[in-house]
Amino acid sequence: MENYNAERAKYFACLLCRHSVLLNFSVAELKEYFTEYLVIVTERIEKGITEKSVQIRFDEDELTITCTFNDWEKCDCIRLLPDKNDTVAEFWDYLKWIYGYDEKEGRIETDFCLAEIREVEGDGMELVIYE
Repeated sequence: MENYNAERAKYFACLLCRHSVLLNFSVAELKEYFTEYLVIVTERIEKGITEKSVQIRFDEDELTITCTFNDWEKCDCIRLLPDKNDTVAEFWDYLKWIYGYDEKEGRIETDFCLAEIREVEGDGMELVIYE
């Protein structure tokens, strides 16, 4: 990793900062903040339990994020799903290189949030950030 591409590292650092600040945003705040992007708000009700999520598409980054919300209707988890699986692996490698990996917890603790990598059935990999 010593020869890690500086431009790519800058891209991943910006990506992490830009999306981790969305933690604790409400649905209304996300809709207001991303007026120039495709924003899809979903409300799922099952057995009397309501779950909300917001998907935002970033064509320039070839990335879709999904925000889920806690009981106070604040974003508590952001799933980053790039169009290309190698982007997830490369981003994960960058995070491990900068912050290290906690094998016991199975995650990375950054300056802004916690991060995990997860497999998505039929879709490859996604990076999950949360507090």
